Amino acid sequence: ACRWYGFGVVDMERGWVRTGELHDERLARKYIWSLHWSIATFMGETISMTDTLGERAFTVAVLFFGFMFSSALVGSLTTAMTKLQIISSKQSAEMSQLKRYLLNKGISRPLAVRVQRNAQHVLWEQKQNMPEDAVALLKLISMPLLIEIHFEVWFETLRDHPLFDCLRETNPAGIRKVCHTCVIPQSLSKGDILFTELEVPTQPRMFFVLKGEVRYSQADRQVIEEVRRPQWLCEPVLWTTWRHAGTLKAASEARLLALDALRFRHLWQGTMEVSMARYARFYCEVLNEIKKHELTDIGCLNEDVEDMICYAFPDLEQANPVARDEEGGLFGLRRQESLHGLGMLMKSSDRSNNSAGKRRRRPLAALGKVLQSLPGINRESVRNAAKSTQDRVHGVIPSPRRRGS
Repeated sequence: ACRWYGFGVVDMERGWVRTGELHDERLARKYIWSLHWSIATFMGETISMTDTLGERAFTVAVLFFGFMFSSALVGSLTTAMTKLQIISSKQSAEMSQLKRYLLNKGISRPLAVRVQRNAQHVLWEQKQNMPEDAVALLKLISMPLLIEIHFEVWFETLRDHPLFDCLRETNPAGIRKVCHTCVIPQSLSKGDILFTELEVPTQPRMFFVLKGEVRYSQADRQVIEEVRRPQWLCEPVLWTTWRHAGTLKAASEARLLALDALRFRHLWQGTMEVSMARYARFYCEVLNEIKKHELTDIGCLNEDVEDMICYAFPDLEQANPVARDEEGGLFGLRRQESLHGLGMLMKSSDRSNNSAGKRRRRPLAALGKVLQSLPGINRESVRNAAKSTQDRVHGVIPSPRRRGS
């Protein structure tokens, strides 16, 4: 509009400002007139005759630009609408085919409604989170780049468990292979049961909740617990044969991240990763000390997990005595907490041995050997830890309530 007004005042004798008898009008009216001309010309309409060469050349240029822009806009809108119609018709055809199948097989109406709702949810999830199989070019990129993509996509969820956060520091290549080969996204519809109590999983997997609401219940308890981040589920399947201690049911449409236990074990078999062996051994020891009615599939960051991390990754603890680094990773838990946690393990072992009389009594000398295997612990610390453990066993020092693993 301003440029058109400029062409009109260049030649005050033959310009459009003079011929339109606007030379004596206010500046606001001249601008409105120029704006009207620019919008009309852009849409392909001419509302003012031009007498000068400059005005005519500028009008032709604006008309050509408006024609090209309008053609491109209409073409892109038409293409987008066509694609949307094709996708909608394809989805409608798939849903119609599903309905016919359910009707022909005589599926009950409640189950048919659940199946159709889940199918609609899956289609919506695919729109929001494009599956990897739908991206053809990902199959052509190099394997190292694909591993890096999987690491950045899944590690933020896996790091809810401090074990994987520590593995990132000690074995970056290993944790990347875990993200690449062992991680499987999984969707649940409302009312789906992922596993039931006393079930032995045929495909053992550890689970992380990405979004949605899932509830965990046990037959001998009346409380239904909602599982949410940063909790995790079914960690024992990574280290031993496990029978589920409760039932997990989806209370809404949920999305989980599954870690395949068989692939995870195969990945670490035959490697020289000592920290994984130390963690697995300590984990099974702690798991064996928990009473049967206290077993659960839910895992969270507690004293037991902290003690396992300290024992499995002593180098990280010694390098960084702070509880958490700037990125939130669990590296250096305080040495006293490690000693206290190991002492708690010994007390729990002695209690269960005295009551049941079936398990082998673990002497305090074994605790000293475990503590001496940790770098940076002197004899005085070992002696104090053993004395504290003995006092707790005999009830001299009250012990806090032990939490489940």
